[in-house]
Amino acid sequence: MDLSVVGATNAPLSNTAVFGDNVHDLLGTGSINLQPSATIVVNSIADQVDNNNGVTTLRDAINQANADSGEDLIVFDRSLFSTAQTITLSLGELDITHSVDIIAPRDPITGGNLVSVSGNNASRVFEVDTGATANLSGLLITGGRLTGVGNGGGISNSGTLNLDSTIVSNNNVFSNNLRGSNSSTGVNGYGGGIYNTGTLNLSNSTVSSNTANDGSSNGVSDASGGGIYNTGNVFISNSTLSGNRAIAGSYGSSTGGGIYNSGSLVVSNSTLNNSATGGTYGSHSGGSIYSIGTVEVTNSSLGGSTSGGDYGSNIGGSVFNGGTLNLSNSTISGSAIASNYGPGTGGGIYNTGTAAITNSTISNSKGGGIYNSRNLTVSDTIIANNTITGYNGGGGIFNSGNATLSNSTINNNRTSQGGHYADSGDGGGIYNSGTITVSNSTISGNSASQARSGGKGGGIFNSGTSTITNSTISGNTATGDTTGGGGIYNSGTTSVINSTLTGNTATGATGGGGIYNSGTTSVINSTINSNKASSYGDRIFIGSGVYSGGGIYNGSGVYSGGGIYNAYSATLTLLFSTVTQNIADNGGGVYQNDVPPTSTSVRGSFNVHNTIIASNFNKGNGVNPDVSGTFTSNGYNLIGDSTGSTGFDERIGDIVGTSDSVIDPRLDILANNGGPTQTIALLTDSPAIGAADPIILDSDPTTDQRGLPRRAADGSADIGAFEFS
Repeated sequence: MDLSVVGATNAPLSNTAVFGDNVHDLLGTGSINLQPSATIVVNSIADQVDNNNGVTTLRDAINQANADSGEDLIVFDRSLFSTAQTITLSLGELDITHSVDIIAPRDPITGGNLVSVSGNNASRVFEVDTGATANLSGLLITGGRLTGVGNGGGISNSGTLNLDSTIVSNNNVFSNNLRGSNSSTGVNGYGGGIYNTGTLNLSNSTVSSNTANDGSSNGVSDASGGGIYNTGNVFISNSTLSGNRAIAGSYGSSTGGGIYNSGSLVVSNSTLNNSATGGTYGSHSGGSIYSIGTVEVTNSSLGGSTSGGDYGSNIGGSVFNGGTLNLSNSTISGSAIASNYGPGTGGGIYNTGTAAITNSTISNSKGGGIYNSRNLTVSDTIIANNTITGYNGGGGIFNSGNATLSNSTINNNRTSQGGHYADSGDGGGIYNSGTITVSNSTISGNSASQARSGGKGGGIFNSGTSTITNSTISGNTATGDTTGGGGIYNSGTTSVINSTLTGNTATGATGGGGIYNSGTTSVINSTINSNKASSYGDRIFIGSGVYSGGGIYNGSGVYSGGGIYNAYSATLTLLFSTVTQNIADNGGGVYQNDVPPTSTSVRGSFNVHNTIIASNFNKGNGVNPDVSGTFTSNGYNLIGDSTGSTGFDERIGDIVGTSDSVIDPRLDILANNGGPTQTIALLTDSPAIGAADPIILDSDPTTDQRGLPRRAADGSADIGAFEFS
């Protein structure tokens, strides 16, 4: 009998250990105990127990290892296992009750696994008991199946299981399909590939095409963990989980197509893709990962997974997190909420716990990039090309909890009308009804589109509290019959500080190309430039009405507020800011709606201090290029053409032009002038230089938009966002 191992070399025993300090890689692909209590050689593919026939089956070998006091090593006879062989179980699962190493040969040329162990679609393949440590290498574990009894179609582990260079594939857990009526109950199926309550280490391995399945058209059973179901500790490295599924009965719920975790899960340098949850009426969550425990994912790729049922609630196309999630240096791409009729959101990540996303990319997901209802931190991350159709808004991020976004890019995300939930579609980049802080970030090229009541806030829709600092909001679009706020739509409380809004468009009946405000908005040390309100809105919109305020629109009217639109009952404050080159039919720069929507409406205000509103434009036969409506001037503003407005007064330091005598603010173009965002510099002969309020207020910023000192040595300052030096 040839006791050598296929692929073995004469390498010294100092080779790299795989399973521990006492484990040596003889094959370059597998691992063994350096000092096993006994070495047992499997020389048969039969599944039988006979200690006296000269044949050692895998079952014989495991039984002997279970009986020995030490840790045995099981290997395979070279003469038989030099080509691919399958051990098909006929006597049920292989139960490991004592620590053992099982090292299967791999093809020395292709690296393919040569030993398959099949449950023959009749039983589980391996069970590792509490207290045992099993080191398995080079195996293909397949054909495991449980129907109505137990969990873990391929493997059930309550001890310590180390899998290296192993494939766990095409294993299944089915319920017993007991449902006979709507009041009946079924048996849940957990862990199609692996069910773990102990410690599982998975390295250089593949878990694929496993299923946790109800299998009944009228079933009530839940299904969880198509690939892995974990309540213990799982460590996955350099591995692939692909094509696993958790499919519930018609009235059941499914969670974790790839992995279900309520314990601790660590994933590094791995790929999780093309997995799914699904069913008919229940909820379906976490195509790749469903976790209510702790998850850490680093240097990994998650993609192409889905969550979806015909009528149920479908959330977390790739990841559902109800515990703690840390995702870093990783990508989530191409995941989706797949539903014919039911609502769904969180195509990339659905978070109801605490999630931290760092230096990662979330892209091309259907159902939106991230849904957050609790605590979310995003830094140094790209969220791009995600879409959500016909349900919640927030193509990039939907937040109803607490969210912090820093040094990140939100671009080319989209909301649109569609499906059976058509009255939405707000917040192409971000939808916020909670509290969100955005800093040192770029929100660009996003769009919110809706033919009916949605389509508000191409860049950001805010009905909660939002703070935006040192950021750029550019090239976003809001499109729809009643849309507004190409850059920002605010009905809550928004602060824009040291930021630039440029090139945004609102193409709807309200306006506000840059900002539409129907709540409370403050714009400090910021630039609003080249935004447009056309036959479907502009940059900032506050209120409702005509397309006004290319830059900012406050109120109602005709295509108003190219820069800003402010509604009748809204409050908006402009301080040390520059509003220029915006365009609309009325109030190309800013538009204040002076028409109360009802007889009981309470008037708000539009307060302006130390701000430039000049060189804005009307379209066609429009009027009031810079300002339109009633304003409260706190003095020291530069208004290029005040036609169509009241409130600005040279007696309080305002520099005020008219249609007959327009004041040129002498501004440069938008450019990189230092600082985190582009700004518009003052030319040397600008009338804004040294013309700001000489009295320093507690609310005044100490720097300009770039972060340079606001006041000169003599205490003077310039009007607008840029301090000339």
